Amino acid sequence: MALVIDLSYTLEHKLKDEAQKRQRTPEQVVVDILSLAFEDDQLPTVAEVVARIKSTPPNPAMITPPQGSLADALRNGPTDPQFDVKTWTQDWAAAEEELKQINRLNDIAEGRA
Repeated sequence: MALVIDLSYTLEHKLKDEAQKRQRTPEQVVVDILSLAFEDDQLPTVAEVVARIKSTPPNPAMITPPQGSLADALRNGPTDPQFDVKTWTQDWAAAEEELKQINRLNDIAEGRA
């Protein structure tokens, strides 16, 4: 892969001096530096992260025992006396229509219509 990097005057001279000390080209020194940087800092794959999560035992301090029935809590939850179902339904319909219009315009703009 070819890569063009715009270096400051100072950094360019430091790189050239280092290359001369190592008896290598400046490009070889940059490859050496990048290789070392990525060698120590390899990111795990998604599968490795998932495997690590699966192998981690549960922490009892992070588990909260249930305090009652979820169904009862949902049935007896707080109510909003100012909530108007009709207004909410109209607002929701308007929001969905706006999203459909945006999707149509995106399809047209991207040649899918």
